[in-house]
Amino acid sequence: PLFRPRTPGQAVPTVLIGFELPDSLRWPPIALSERAEQVHTLQGTMTERLRLLAALAAAPGVRALVVCSAAASPDRGTERVLRQVWAEAVECALLPLGSEAAGAIDKPLRWADWLAASDLQAVAFCATAADARQWMEQHRG
Repeated sequence: PLFRPRTPGQAVPTVLIGFELPDSLRWPPIALSERAEQVHTLQGTMTERLRLLAALAAAPGVRALVVCSAAASPDRGTERVLRQVWAEAVECALLPLGSEAAGAIDKPLRWADWLAASDLQAVAFCATAADARQWMEQHRG
């Protein structure tokens, strides 16, 4: 099983989900993965997305941090995955992760604008990995 059942009184688990990340991004970031109970990677195939969503639906409530590439543009596929994860999670956050490569064109704030203009305002926006780590810390059971 993707998720272990929780025992009464146990903290709500945090799941770290990388979505369509390029090979140039280091995954998973150590600072985030050490705070997550589980780490998953989706390359965008329907099979892996449905498998993760079925596991989220069957699991007791989890908090989900979805990580995408800051250099990418928000699109319908990202919106669909984010919407589906958000529907199954107790809380959800989005981190558009920037590349460490020189000359990388990362635009994480366009993701913030996109979230604000969508009906996904309940999804927390994390501008940096430090923000995401703070979100994970503040929302630990």
